[in-house]
Amino acid sequence: MIKPPPTSAKPPAARRPARSWLSSNPDARAVQIGVVVTILVHVLLLVLAPKIERFLDARDASSAPDEWASREFQIELAPAEPAEPPAVKLPEFVEANPNAPDNMPDETNLVAAQNQQVAQETPTPESQSDKPASKGDPATNSSAIVTGMQVEPTPPAARPAPATNEPETPAQEAAR
Repeated sequence: MIKPPPTSAKPPAARRPARSWLSSNPDARAVQIGVVVTILVHVLLLVLAPKIERFLDARDASSAPDEWASREFQIELAPAEPAEPPAVKLPEFVEANPNAPDNMPDETNLVAAQNQQVAQETPTPESQSDKPASKGDPATNSSAIVTGMQVEPTPPAARPAPATNEPETPAQEAAR
């Protein structure tokens, strides 16, 4: 039979749990493991780097220098960028004499409502333009081409009256 321990004896001292170097918090533990692995990788690189360098140097020395000298390289240069085409000048509208006969003009950048050649062969001396001179008010800017609509614009539609909150009649309340 098993004897019970004497009552006067002290109970054995409680063993302290061994403290782990890893934290019980998962986030802190992940950081601790990351730091340890980083240190180990750097130590391995410091130890192995000279051996790797010697291996690479030996491999380069084994290839003959004549092999490198005899290699030919073909280099192709990219074609030059194409030059931008000159800007196209848009034709400019000028007035035409409606009484003049139809006559196809020479090459010009001016257009009119009908085909005809310039009646004024020499340009006006005080003018910088190659347009024919015209007598009259120079402030008037008239052209044979009319843009836009020639109909009077319609007035905007009238706004609807705002809704009013009138109390319902007893008949309307009963219908609900």
